[in-house]
Amino acid sequence: MQSLDFVTRYKAIRNSSSGFIKRADIRAYIFERDDYACRGCGCKEKLTVDHILSVYMAAKGKFPLSQLNTADNLQTLCSTCNERKIP
Repeated sequence: MQSLDFVTRYKAIRNSSSGFIKRADIRAYIFERDDYACRGCGCKEKLTVDHILSVYMAAKGKFPLSQLNTADNLQTLCSTCNERKIP
């Protein structure tokens, strides 16, 4: 069970990060950089912008929070490949 402090921190980081990757300029940049194709399977439909190193791992302190919302940590995935990542 996670501590209340961790849950609060995770939710705050997730909400901030979600707002960032929903920005039209960010989504357009990542999609264009990835040639409007899923990095997992190459599909060009139902595309999402996804973190490579997860919000959860950032909240756990596994890497600096400053690296979370960077172009290097974002990728284009189709909804199927994105769902496959979930354990």
